[in-house]
Amino acid sequence: MAASRAISSGTARCRCCWRIEMRGLGRAVVAGMAYALAIFLVGSAVGVVRVLALEPRYGRLDATVLELPLVLGLAWLISASLVHRCAVSVRAGDRLLMGGIAFLILIAAELGFASLLGRTPHYDEPAAFLGLAGQVAAALLPLSQACLFPRDVRALP
Repeated sequence: MAASRAISSGTARCRCCWRIEMRGLGRAVVAGMAYALAIFLVGSAVGVVRVLALEPRYGRLDATVLELPLVLGLAWLISASLVHRCAVSVRAGDRLLMGGIAFLILIAAELGFASLLGRTPHYDEPAAFLGLAGQVAAALLPLSQACLFPRDVRALP
């Protein structure tokens, strides 16, 4: 009850007990930032397993092909959860904003992490390009969920 009152008044209360004013685009921005963080953490964890367990056995490209559906499936669940928690509307602009912010943060995090390791991403390699395509697909998941489930009550503000 309290959560529905807070959402209808434009103020969403997060699970950490802080109050965040979220109206209109603010909901999509906060959801996009949380989505990027969650995908980065999941991708990093699954990436460690890929590098240590799958790449030596199958090679880099095949290991990435095996990893990508798992990460995108988890990204689907994360996106749906954040859309519900942040009450992001089903409007295409809000969902694109959420995914776009997540994509920009993910690319910045990838470049920052690579520079810390003294490397640069080489998107001309097939496995790296496939990873980039996966990031683009993950950025489009909030919009695709709105298109596939436009009347989902949990996604309405």
